[in-house]
Amino acid sequence: MAQNNHQIKNIFHNVRTLSLVFDLYKQKNLTQKLINSAIFSENHSIAREILTKHGKEALDYFKLKEDKSTFIYKDTLIAYKIRSGDVIVLGDPVGPGYEIQEAISKFDEFCTQHGWKLCFFQCSKHYLSHFENTGFTRIKIGSEAIVDLENFNLIGPKKKDFRNRIRKLEKLGFFTKLYTGNISDQLFARLQIISNEWLDEPNRVERGFSLGYFSRKYIADSQIMTVENEGGEIIAFINLIPSYQEGQMTIDLMRKAKNAPSGIMDYLFVQAILELQTLGYSSLSLGLTPMSGFQAGEEISLAELAVNSIFKRLNFLFNYEGLKVFKDKFATSWEPKFLAFKNIPQLPRLALSIKKVLEEID
Repeated sequence: MAQNNHQIKNIFHNVRTLSLVFDLYKQKNLTQKLINSAIFSENHSIAREILTKHGKEALDYFKLKEDKSTFIYKDTLIAYKIRSGDVIVLGDPVGPGYEIQEAISKFDEFCTQHGWKLCFFQCSKHYLSHFENTGFTRIKIGSEAIVDLENFNLIGPKKKDFRNRIRKLEKLGFFTKLYTGNISDQLFARLQIISNEWLDEPNRVERGFSLGYFSRKYIADSQIMTVENEGGEIIAFINLIPSYQEGQMTIDLMRKAKNAPSGIMDYLFVQAILELQTLGYSSLSLGLTPMSGFQAGEEISLAELAVNSIFKRLNFLFNYEGLKVFKDKFATSWEPKFLAFKNIPQLPRLALSIKKVLEEID
């Protein structure tokens, strides 16, 4: 009996010890989370200051999102994610021009020390020489569609289809509405139904990193423009987010209900453009269209052809040929976007890592 009591006491002692260890682990884990949160909060504040001072494009908006880590060198910000040993940087470094090349070099050293492979996804033409000077090669992966709002109009034979479509839909009782500020539960619920219907279509998934994805927070931070029928039912919507380029707005999400009539997105985009004109904006970004914007006579490299093939095989983005045709209706210019990386043999692996990063919804 005494021996049994002793064994029971030992069991209770071991349980108590394990409980204390577990409590210490939880406390340590909580402390680390608080530290990480504090670091993110501090970096986020610095990053916001840098973007406010030096931001220059639509893509910069997504560099403040919590799915990214930040590397801050002096007054320059680099926003990135790591997947499978690959570091995917979103766009250009943001900072004073004279500091960019040094920041690229320092971040490259930082990644090398950790055994990571570095690339810059959707970098612009502005710092290509800096990438080349630090040992990177680059390939064109597409173009950003831009609408010149100051000169857009519906005059002339080329815009006849737009005018006819607007008249037809408005005769049927359709109209657009811009929602700013608080998004009601009822409005969000309807938008979610439309978003789910859109995502139910083949080869459509939510994507992040360089795009926004449907969530209460993201919708609340956006302006929403809808198309509604004569009964007030929403059948399509887009969201509008600010760009760090002065006078510019961006369209990100574009979704419609299954029962939406043909041409409804054309109608919505035209009305959004006209609304932004009245609000005094000078340009509108429609975002990246992969493997687009190659000019007549422009030579496409073997690496660019290889990337095009890889992207198609991976279903890298939704039907981007169709996306190009759609955006071409509105775009007045195309800004080239590039992938900067170190070695050609990296490309298949980088494409997989970029796909993972884009399809992760944190």
